[in-house]
Amino acid sequence: MNPLAMKIFFAILASEIVSCLYFSSICIPFNLQQSFRQAKEETALAEIELSCMESWKTEHQYPYEALSALLYAKSENVSFHHLQIGDFGEGAWIRAEIAGKDAATLDAYLSSLESSSFLQVQIKDRRTDSNMEILGIEIRRQMP
Repeated sequence: MNPLAMKIFFAILASEIVSCLYFSSICIPFNLQQSFRQAKEETALAEIELSCMESWKTEHQYPYEALSALLYAKSENVSFHHLQIGDFGEGAWIRAEIAGKDAATLDAYLSSLESSSFLQVQIKDRRTDSNMEILGIEIRRQMP
């Protein structure tokens, strides 16, 4: 091999060895490592929030509309004992147990709910407990 080529080869080899030693000995400052970890955690949280925001495309607005109507029509004499929101099939979006002092109070509340053009209230059971009238109801949203 040519002595000039050998010198160039060893010069390149030596520069690569020196650069490898230099770059392997560099230490990343602690504050940069900490900010990298924090940015990584915040990125994961941001992605979770973005996926939650995108989930609205697959969610129905019917439970919100039904719950809004349920709360809007509620008087002080009516209380909720149990409330479930979800898709229960056959158009049912809310199941609830409502309580009132007497049947007339509950009937007035149910009639104000049914006056909404898109809600249909179905009474599942009726009972009296501790001087309170309790109704188990299911609220359906009629399809337009």
